[in-house]
Amino acid sequence: MFRRCSPIIPVSNIEEAVLWFDKHLGFQTSFVSDKKACLKRDDATLWLILKAPDMDLQDERRQQSCYIDVLDVDAVYEERATELNALPRENFRAPFDQDYGQREFHVIYEGLLIFIGASLRGD
Repeated sequence: MFRRCSPIIPVSNIEEAVLWFDKHLGFQTSFVSDKKACLKRDDATLWLILKAPDMDLQDERRQQSCYIDVLDVDAVYEERATELNALPRENFRAPFDQDYGQREFHVIYEGLLIFIGASLRGD
């Protein structure tokens, strides 16, 4: 039985990415080196790896996304609202309801689209 999935995310700078995920989403560093980092928040884990020198993170073919399930989207948003609203408008979307039964907000970091969401049904 699967219990957890931990995405591996290529980034252009480990140190900057660690700071960004802490500041904007509240992830804490569990492990960091010059080529990778492990970030945690509650039961969510993200692995950051230093991208290959020839990898273009803005190339549409490299576009990635991950979904982070939370219990209360609005509480997470309110906790990080100052930092999130300071992002460029094209890199952030405030909480909204989806027709597939989720309430979400979206954040972009480099080539990664991050969905933060919870069920509208409360399950």
